[in-house]
Amino acid sequence: MYLIKNYEPKLSHPFIKVGNIMPVSTDELQKISQQKFYVLLLDKNQSFPKKYLGNFPEIIKKMGGLIELINSRNPLFKEIFGLKNDKNKRIFSVVIITDKNATIVGVYPNKKLSELVDVLQLYPDLIDLSLAGTAL
Repeated sequence: MYLIKNYEPKLSHPFIKVGNIMPVSTDELQKISQQKFYVLLLDKNQSFPKKYLGNFPEIIKKMGGLIELINSRNPLFKEIFGLKNDKNKRIFSVVIITDKNATIVGVYPNKKLSELVDVLQLYPDLIDLSLAGTAL
């Protein structure tokens, strides 16, 4: 009998850890502080295609948050998925959730657009999905 273990790779980054402040510019910190929560999507393999993200930014805004998809030119994207980072080669996307103080409350590697609502549901004290209406 063989047991197959479902292995989910962990993100390797010195600052992207639950409890840390998101490593972004002062301007980004200011923008995040004006929200209830912040969702950052890093997507190497089109797991969050822009054409399907569609109304998500508006829905997230209704709930009091901000969602951003950063591209491969972003320095943080390069740090995580760059050629020098072999530890993250099995990771194709990352969802990072912070509170209004830019404190990271969740880091989810290898998530797809279809799993985003499931991830958001893990934070009922921070993210009120009922405010999204019927759009989700």
